[in-house]
Amino acid sequence: FFYYVPAKLGFSNSQALSYVLFWFLTFSYCSFWLALKIIFGRVKPQFLVAATSLIYAVNPTTLYFFTYTWGFSHQVLLYLFIPVLSAVFVKLLEEKRTFWIFAFVFWLMVASVSFVNAAFLVALGVYLTLILILFLFLKLAIFDRRLLVVLIFTVFLSFLGLSYWLWPIYFFVSAGL
Repeated sequence: FFYYVPAKLGFSNSQALSYVLFWFLTFSYCSFWLALKIIFGRVKPQFLVAATSLIYAVNPTTLYFFTYTWGFSHQVLLYLFIPVLSAVFVKLLEEKRTFWIFAFVFWLMVASVSFVNAAFLVALGVYLTLILILFLFLKLAIFDRRLLVVLIFTVFLSFLGLSYWLWPIYFFVSAGL
C-alpha cells in the first residue's frame, strides 16, 4: 500500500516518500488516539488527546525513520500498531472479556503486515509480557484462573490467526534454512 499507490500514480521517489510520510504520520496519530480512547474512554479536554497523539506521531523517533540515510523501510510499520495493541491488551487484562480477546487478535492480524521477521513478533511478545508483569506487580490485574484462561485463549487465537505466516517460518527453521 505505502509504495504501490504512489508508484501507480507515477510519483517520483521524493514525492513517494512524502506520500509515505503523510500516511505514516496519519496512522501513527490515529493509532495513539484510538489507544487513548480505548484505555481512558471519553477524555476531556479533547485537546489533550489530540496533543498527545500528535506528539506520538511527530516525535524524533518517528521522524528519524524518514531522515536516516537509508530512507524509509517497511520494517518500522510495527510502530503504527504498538499503541492500539497495547491498549487492547491493557483492557483485556482489566476486564477479561471475550470482546477484548477478539479485538486483540483482530489488531494483531492487522499488524501482522509489520512482522517482517519473527523477531518482531517475539519482541512484541516480550513487550506485552512486561506489561502483564507490571500489571500483576502493581495489582492492576489479579492472577486468577479466569486471567489464565483468557491469556491461554488469547495466545492460542493469536497463533491461529498468525499461522498463515508462522507455519512457513517453522518449516524453514526445522529444515535448517
